Amino acid sequence: MGLHLLYSKHMEKFLTKKIRLRPRLQAAADMINGSHLAADIGCDHGRLSVTLLQQGRADRVIASDISAPVSYTHLTLPTNRDEADAIAICGMGGELIARILEANLPAAKNARCITMQPMRGIEELRQFLRKNEFRIIDERLGLDAGRIYQIIRAK
Repeated sequence: MGLHLLYSKHMEKFLTKKIRLRPRLQAAADMINGSHLAADIGCDHGRLSVTLLQQGRADRVIASDISAPVSYTHLTLPTNRDEADAIAICGMGGELIARILEANLPAAKNARCITMQPMRGIEELRQFLRKNEFRIIDERLGLDAGRIYQIIRAK
């Protein structure tokens, strides 16, 4: 069973404590701007979700994660008439990110941007993006705890 929360910039309780993100997640947040509804898939504790609101990068955020006994392959993107225009999938393997996008291809293709921060499997993710005609529109490197992370923004 997954956890799905909807935050909006008007929820003062979630916005009062300033969140500081690790550099790899801040680099991902920096790629999202002007979103009406962002989806943070695999949000963990929701730090990226709250930061998007605090920094005015999104009006509303759907924070989605799963409970321990459920496989990450069951994560899904929002699919309703108010679909996400920005999607963030960070901290997973590139193959898993590709599987999540593939399982939700219409919602992924409808988004204005998808920001991904794979922990490994970057080439597999790039192959998926090329095969499915996504265009990489921005790439950044983030140094975090002595490791270099790749952050990709695609459409």
